[in-house]
Amino acid sequence: MLCVGAISMLLVLTMMDKVNATLNEKRTTPYSDSEHRLIRDLLHGYNKFAHPKSYLNDTVNFTVVFGIEIVQLVDVEDKNQRIITNCWVRQKWTNLAMRWNPKDYNGIKRIRISGEKVWIPDILLYNSADTNQPSGGLSKYHTQIIIDHEGRHSWFTPTSFISTCKLNVRYFPFDRQECIMKFGSWTFQMNDLDVVGDSNPIVTNQLLRNAEWDLLSAKEERNVNQYACCAFPFSDLTIKLVIRRRPLFYIFNLMIPCFIIIAMVLMGFLLPPESGERTTLSITVLLAMAVFLQLQAEHLPRNSEQIPLLGIFYITVMAEVGLSLMATCYVLNIFHKNPGVHIVPMSPLVSGFFIETMAPLLRLSPLTPEWSSYDIERNRPTTRLDGLANPSALSDTQVHLVGETSERVEITETVRASPGGIGRPLRSIRPRYSPTKRPLSSSASATLISGTDCSSPAPKVAHCCTVLADKFKEKRSIRLDQERWRYLALVLDRIFFILFVITMFTSTVLIYSQVQFDI
Repeated sequence: MLCVGAISMLLVLTMMDKVNATLNEKRTTPYSDSEHRLIRDLLHGYNKFAHPKSYLNDTVNFTVVFGIEIVQLVDVEDKNQRIITNCWVRQKWTNLAMRWNPKDYNGIKRIRISGEKVWIPDILLYNSADTNQPSGGLSKYHTQIIIDHEGRHSWFTPTSFISTCKLNVRYFPFDRQECIMKFGSWTFQMNDLDVVGDSNPIVTNQLLRNAEWDLLSAKEERNVNQYACCAFPFSDLTIKLVIRRRPLFYIFNLMIPCFIIIAMVLMGFLLPPESGERTTLSITVLLAMAVFLQLQAEHLPRNSEQIPLLGIFYITVMAEVGLSLMATCYVLNIFHKNPGVHIVPMSPLVSGFFIETMAPLLRLSPLTPEWSSYDIERNRPTTRLDGLANPSALSDTQVHLVGETSERVEITETVRASPGGIGRPLRSIRPRYSPTKRPLSSSASATLISGTDCSSPAPKVAHCCTVLADKFKEKRSIRLDQERWRYLALVLDRIFFILFVITMFTSTVLIYSQVQFDI
């Protein structure tokens, strides 16, 4: 009896433990177990390759709502004609095969499943330039898909796109570009999968600003295109981006140094020709410009379809620097036209236009008044003896004959400097024949100077003095002619300076007037 009672008690206790365990299990059923059971039931017998349209009426189009939000414009590659963007992609569609009743699963209305377990649309970036992986699908999007109890799928994922873009670098660095990102299904035609855009903005305050480019606007447009491969059209969603280059970097590193080089070219025309450094300065500026272009070639877009305005500007500056070197050489040639040996004739037309007409207009100081003794029309000195007594003719030329038997002749000639600073005081020539040494006759003195045999009588001495005065007058005329050519060089220098200022300013304005400087 005791054994029977013990066994009965043991059975009662065992049954009570089972009842308590069952009650506790019902009271403490975890939510994860319901989700596990829900996912197991949804995927049981489910084929992820089956198109969701099979659960719809044939008259109803299967639609995928596609949206994109740009969070960063990473880079714009001028050479490779492509842009790199970081985006948030949004895709929504409905699959009736993935529905359930929340009451059967402890009120669960939303679950998250990997894209490898369910059907996903093959919406790709048509104009992708990414050679490593396709721009869409599981190879691009690695986040899970959110599914609600009515079968609505939401797939949100961050990713990076590399897309092609036709860049026009004509107005570099003040250029604007229009690039597109074209998304659509690669295998499903429009009657099987229709792509439409969502109502969310493409650009928000989440956008991270690029250091070189500004994203001005972005808008989406739905297109339907017919391709040669298929009988039915395909729908796609095209995102149009308008971007603008920020030119501040290029202004400080490409344009301002070039303007400084241009200023150095203009300063070359202000350097005096007699300094001997004008040609060196022009050649140095030309070499500096060539080296500068070589160093900055990496910053210019490598595009053979359109030549950038900045490149045209550089070529124009190079040509202007070369022309300034040629003008400098021409001015130096004019400056040294008369070497001081003989008179070099100057055309009356050149003299009348540049010296008499242009010089006053350029506010240049006039030449020395000693030109009154110079025959400008025939470009040779006068030979009249009365010029000896004319101060305006001989300036500071003095001839002293100290007696007929003193055997000493003293000649002093000085050409005053012109007010314009062109002329220089000439050396004083005082050949003296001292009576303390072996005396020379008048005829010998005249023969040494003029090559004329003069005898001792006074008329012969007067003739020798006339010849001597003509010799020094000719020297003075040569000096005046030399100063005249140098004055012409000064006039040409001023003219070339003004012409190059006008040319460089005009060329710069004409080149960049084609661009709207919207900085």
